[in-house]
Amino acid sequence: MNKHKHHIVFRSQGGLDFPLNIIELTPIEHLGAGGPHLNKTVDRMYKLQLQERLFEVFDEETYSIEEIATLLKRPKAIDYFSKAFKAV
Repeated sequence: MNKHKHHIVFRSQGGLDFPLNIIELTPIEHLGAGGPHLNKTVDRMYKLQLQERLFEVFDEETYSIEEIATLLKRPKAIDYFSKAFKAV
């Protein structure tokens, strides 16, 4: 079956392209009435699961952009993350 790649934190919400923020869903799971785009409960569940995984990955107080890129499995995307985090 064809799978859709879904950004847990939507790109329109500032969601970035890294493996933890992307899940594969069937078209019905993705776009149907029970999917994250139409069901706020499901959307929140996915976001809370992502938050838990991020807390597991980031257990230190501070990180460099290089460390963030590596931990998010995008080590060659330092420029990408630098732009995303420059205001933080």
